[in-house]
Amino acid sequence: MTQVKGSSAESQPQKKLVSSAEMRKIIVDGDAEVLVNCAERVGRKLKEMNLATHQIRGILGDIHMIEMTWPSSAAEAQRELRLLKPKLAYQSKKVKETLDGQDVFPVEELREVICRVIDIVLEQPDEPEAGEKANMGGTERYNSFRRLVNFFEAIVAYHRYHGGRD
Repeated sequence: MTQVKGSSAESQPQKKLVSSAEMRKIIVDGDAEVLVNCAERVGRKLKEMNLATHQIRGILGDIHMIEMTWPSSAAEAQRELRLLKPKLAYQSKKVKETLDGQDVFPVEELREVICRVIDIVLEQPDEPEAGEKANMGGTERYNSFRRLVNFFEAIVAYHRYHGGRD
């Protein structure tokens, strides 16, 4: 016999901090307005969960290392981008905060968003884009990755803006 759960918060499906449609608008379409709105939402949530700025900046450092590698070795950069997912998984369970008497894992919120964004970046074609962008040597995948960098930098900025601790 199946037991029906009540309407407790535990039984309600958890709403994603950033929807898949919003992620695609940010990463694929380059929609700056959606990027700013979502980054503020994520930054505020991470501050509310008491995540320290240095914990986010460490991840940002990894992303910037990938960004520096990309022009000389796109394959190595994409490999490192894929490997960022297990690093985030490890960090998500390592960093635990107590909020209102409950243990919370603030990096888990960030991991969930960033891993989904990484997947969107890596599914983009790795061929030169048509038109003027092709003359600059950009690929859809690289340009999507640059949007990931912008998104993550905006999250860090809004986390700090909302009072994220050092």
